[in-house]
Amino acid sequence: MKYFTQIVFFLSMLLITASCKKNYQTISGFTQGTTYQIKFSEDAQINQAETDSILSLVDETFSVYNTNSIITKINENKEVGLNEPFIDLFKLSQRITKTTNNYFNLAVRPLVTYWGFGPEKRTEFDSTAVDSILQFCDFNLFQLQDNKIVKKDPRSQLDVNAIAQGYSVDMVVNYLELMKIENYLVEIGGEVRAKGINAKGQPWQVGIDKPVEGSDESNRELQAIVSVSDFSLATSGSYRKFVEKDGVKYSHTINPNSGYPSHHNLLSVTITAPECGEADAVATAIMAMGMDKGKEFMQENTQYEAYFIFSDEKGNYQTWMTKGFGKYLSE
Repeated sequence: MKYFTQIVFFLSMLLITASCKKNYQTISGFTQGTTYQIKFSEDAQINQAETDSILSLVDETFSVYNTNSIITKINENKEVGLNEPFIDLFKLSQRITKTTNNYFNLAVRPLVTYWGFGPEKRTEFDSTAVDSILQFCDFNLFQLQDNKIVKKDPRSQLDVNAIAQGYSVDMVVNYLELMKIENYLVEIGGEVRAKGINAKGQPWQVGIDKPVEGSDESNRELQAIVSVSDFSLATSGSYRKFVEKDGVKYSHTINPNSGYPSHHNLLSVTITAPECGEADAVATAIMAMGMDKGKEFMQENTQYEAYFIFSDEKGNYQTWMTKGFGKYLSE
């Protein structure tokens, strides 16, 4: 009887192991000036053309470099009908702008352009000009009416760079959910959303980059590894893109409340949220806030978890995290 029980147990373990070892596929490519990858279990037939069509829709809707995109026409004060992704992102952005007390603000494009983070580069800056531009970088100057955007000031312009990659992840995820795929990881430019398990039958493993100046996707060091399953992870940092004025480096993250690029010791912020667009936007907002206000925000908004990397007085890397983030860290 004992021998029979052992055989049954052994066969049961084989069945469990076999059920965990599903075949997985990977689709990868380039979008929005960066790379993307989609890993998923073969629960449905999905090809690259289908995912690329979703990412093409993102470009046609949100790219400020696409002269025919919806956002470009809005910025040029041309009448244009809105599609569902634009309306959804706009409403999400309104909510996050309110939650973050305007530290997340889609209307910062004139400031982004002025500080040289757009197509045009510049080396001279004037505080008077910044104050003037700031007056029409108010997201409340944009209203959604009858499937159109109405601007109260023609000088106002939108820039969704702070949320676009995360929102694009959500658009791909919506498609995977429609196809009833149970296990997947979608990553665009480092913004991630995952569900279920990987090919090894474990939660998906995602790295948080060490904020080394000059690093990129091909030359990176990891600060931490996070187990991700059934939530999103997005990171915003100040160490790769910046402008230099009078020997001082300023982050590409614009503080919408001051009009100036962020300048503080907070180097990287990683946020968890159910949806990646929200995580992406909140991470950007906290980079604009800085260390102290960022901590205060996290204490008041416990629906998120956070992992901060900052530099101390000696220039050494230090970390701070919310109480709930530790359970996601892999040793």
